[in-house]
Amino acid sequence: MPDYMKVVPQSRTERLGVSAAQFIFERLGFIFREQPIEDYGIDAHIEVVENEKATGKLIALQIKSGDSFFKEKNNDSIVFRGELKHLSYWISHSLPVMLVVYKVDENIAYWQIVNKHTITKTAKHWKLHIPLTQKIDISSVDFIKQFAKKLSALSDYTILSFRDVSHGAAKRYSANILLNN
Repeated sequence: MPDYMKVVPQSRTERLGVSAAQFIFERLGFIFREQPIEDYGIDAHIEVVENEKATGKLIALQIKSGDSFFKEKNNDSIVFRGELKHLSYWISHSLPVMLVVYKVDENIAYWQIVNKHTITKTAKHWKLHIPLTQKIDISSVDFIKQFAKKLSALSDYTILSFRDVSHGAAKRYSANILLNN
């Protein structure tokens, strides 16, 4: 019998999660962009669409799938535990970050925003409660869109000039700013 390549079930489960998230978010009207190259903790981005127009409002997604992410639950939430290096990366990310956990056998995805208000530090790591009410479905679209709007580029001013006017040990800068309002 020939020696074939072994299929790793975990890899298939990960792909199912990303594919399911793409299907769910696109069906709800978001633009989904997978980050397949050099994934360091963000699997995809979603962009909000309003009135059939891309808005530029993005959310970074970390997608986890499989039964292991559903082992620790209480009456109203799934408990996700993570390493500090991931939390540090997500908290300092330039986009708002959302954790998505996908239950393959039930074809259900749940979400929670990742920020200093939603996480709890533990003795060695940290945890995040993902409410069982936060399924990614039509009922969550408006809240997810609002979350994407939390971080916006400031467009009500223009920096006309910026220069370093430091002297000695004192760091000082001078700027001419045009306020649009």
